[in-house]
Amino acid sequence: MRPSSSLAVTVACVLAALLAFPGCGSDRATGAGDVNDSASQTVNLNDPYGGFLPVSEEPAFDDAEVSSLAGREAPQEDGYAGLSEGQRERARAQERDPARLVYSLSVLWGDLQLPDWDATGDPPPERDPLTWDGSMTLSNGTIKVVSLIDFERDEDFLLPRETRESVSWVSVTSGGFDGLRVLILLPSDSTGGRAVETLTFVAGDFVKTFTTDALEELDELFELGDGSEVSFRAFRVNPLSTVAHGFCSGRWGWAEGDSVGTFRGHWIGGQDGALFGYMRGHYGVDAQGRQVFFGKLIHLDGGFGGFLRGHWEAAGTGQDDSRRAHGNFQGEWANARGSAVGRVRGHWSEAGRAPGVFSGAWSGRRITVGS
Repeated sequence: MRPSSSLAVTVACVLAALLAFPGCGSDRATGAGDVNDSASQTVNLNDPYGGFLPVSEEPAFDDAEVSSLAGREAPQEDGYAGLSEGQRERARAQERDPARLVYSLSVLWGDLQLPDWDATGDPPPERDPLTWDGSMTLSNGTIKVVSLIDFERDEDFLLPRETRESVSWVSVTSGGFDGLRVLILLPSDSTGGRAVETLTFVAGDFVKTFTTDALEELDELFELGDGSEVSFRAFRVNPLSTVAHGFCSGRWGWAEGDSVGTFRGHWIGGQDGALFGYMRGHYGVDAQGRQVFFGKLIHLDGGFGGFLRGHWEAAGTGQDDSRRAHGNFQGEWANARGSAVGRVRGHWSEAGRAPGVFSGAWSGRRITVGS
């Protein structure tokens, strides 16, 4: 995937203005004492909800960039394309079988940031292309392709499949990143138990093998010597469980002159890649010196979906030659009354005070698309 200069301009400009609401913050979960509408929201790291209110917004926050970020996901209508009809039917039955082990896995590779800009405001030169041609292979089981991330026509594509255990691709990045979301379907052994299999991921020169029991709650970020990264995130899914899981991703970083950072992105299902809604928020250091973040989740129609709140930390300072900072975040997803209904966690990466990206996972009550 190659980054767009016009997109980068839009991101930089919009981030500078994001969440510039009037007013001051307080405990507003019920809107007591305030005009309970979206215009009354603030940026307040000392407020229990970050200054957000449990009110509806315009779809996608009336923000073209937020909407376009979700457009980078390409859900696949046929995740078993290339397999025989018999293999497809068996795989679909496994997806619905609560006794089977089914995992949702998200992998990103490339530059998990937007490149820094120079003092003149000109976009940086495009980086030399990096080749990430590779594959994902199970020792035994079936892989279903749920969605492609930032794959571009003619440059990034899946290769025709020959077996149910493997998926292969062609991928080139030039200052951006690509990725896949897949379902991992594992067989039971002859005694009805669950055998431990292996999953091997290859992208360019990067090779990593996991045992499938590591997919229960996988959260790994690998930094490569050329400044690129590879991110893995996985969890078990159960179609009959009252607890749902999914992914979230988008932009994360500081705008020049701002005292807080901002994030914005989308919220998708882990089993089918369906878009559930959008999120945006802010992060920084509160009056007690804690590194906190707050956000708001909305459904596709703009209806209130929940508060996000938690803590973030830096694992890298960004003071090396690449000026890269990175770290992680974790917190809870709360309803309009402020009661926790789920959790969220993930990684972020940025360059200097230019916007970077975040990628995470959520779990909690089931969501109806569009509700």
